[in-house]
Amino acid sequence: MFPKYTRIIYGLTILIFGYWNSSISQGLINFLNNSAIHVGRTVDPTDFLAFSVMPFSFIYFKSQIARLRRRIIIPTGTVIGAVAVFSFVATTLPKQSAELGIGSNKTYTLELDKTEFFGKLQPGYLLSDTIELNLVDSLFYLYYYVPDIRADMFVLANITEQDDKTIIRLDNFLTGSVTGSLFSGVDEDDLRAVEKVNKSEHEEFFQKYFIGQLLKPTNESRGLYYNNKNIYDEIQRRYE
Repeated sequence: MFPKYTRIIYGLTILIFGYWNSSISQGLINFLNNSAIHVGRTVDPTDFLAFSVMPFSFIYFKSQIARLRRRIIIPTGTVIGAVAVFSFVATTLPKQSAELGIGSNKTYTLELDKTEFFGKLQPGYLLSDTIELNLVDSLFYLYYYVPDIRADMFVLANITEQDDKTIIRLDNFLTGSVTGSLFSGVDEDDLRAVEKVNKSEHEEFFQKYFIGQLLKPTNESRGLYYNNKNIYDEIQRRYE
């Protein structure tokens, strides 16, 4: 269908899919929700694995066009099409969270002002990317990955600035989320491993995988994210 526009169709597919699955689309989602059109989406980087199918799909599509012109139709097109559709629909892997609620008052002092600090992080919601409010507000949600327990951590922290230094005081380790495999789901052993971690171990993980990667990122480092608590909580209330 529309063989002349193959490149345009594939290009738009990548652009729209990438836009929708990134935090950039949060503004559009907020606009739709404010217009009584309830829309939600999960920002999950693993969704972009679907792009790996695109080159094969494109090559196959072009070959089929050539064959159709010779009036030869191969039924394996159904199989290839099903695989491509499945890849885009089912790339969000199952995830389950362990409710932790572990309080902490551990403090970390960084030789960065708050503007530099937030410049090294990525906003979970685009609306959180407002330096004017972030310089005034002090409560933030922080997100980082701990490979030791294979969990994405969700933490509440008090972040202030004093003498051009950023001071992070942990408040609560809220949840640890474990991602499972597509077919077998979340491994309960992985979830229990997260639940068994004590406060001091969580603080050590924060030092290593948040503070450490913030100051000295490596090629293997995963993204570090934040959300302004007031903005995040307001968005969550709108979805309730």
